[in-house]
Amino acid sequence: MLPVALALVASLCFGTGDFLGGSQTRRTSVWAVALFSYLAATIGMAAVVIVRGQGLPPGALLPGLGAGLLLVVCVATFYRALAIGVMSVVGPILSLGTIVPVVVGLASGERPSAPQLLGIVIGLSGVLLATRTKSAGEHHEATSRTSVVLAVVGA
Repeated sequence: MLPVALALVASLCFGTGDFLGGSQTRRTSVWAVALFSYLAATIGMAAVVIVRGQGLPPGALLPGLGAGLLLVVCVATFYRALAIGVMSVVGPILSLGTIVPVVVGLASGERPSAPQLLGIVIGLSGVLLATRTKSAGEHHEATSRTSVVLAVVGA
């Protein structure tokens, strides 16, 4: 039961953070929002390290730094997409970032169960349905295309 509760709390935190990050980026620069997000994440991670009483496992620093740098690009494009696009369109596309571990798992020989396959199909269908909106004009259409491209990069 604890894993389910932790997953729900993590989902709530991600959703809230995504919404607040996107709405704040409409008011201020994407870099200021990203910096604040990373500062908050660093404080949270420091708290975890202090509570656990041990640091990173050996060999984790270099891959972690690489992942962190890649995440800077993802977060910046993610927040920019939310700032210029429609959240109900950009959000579902951004959620497709979870496809990366699925592809890696499939490439390494893992096979999803029937409920997992159903979840993948439902998720992809939801993204396709959510991104089908009517344009309000040329400028809006160009902005929508740009936000979709940024969302795909962010994902």
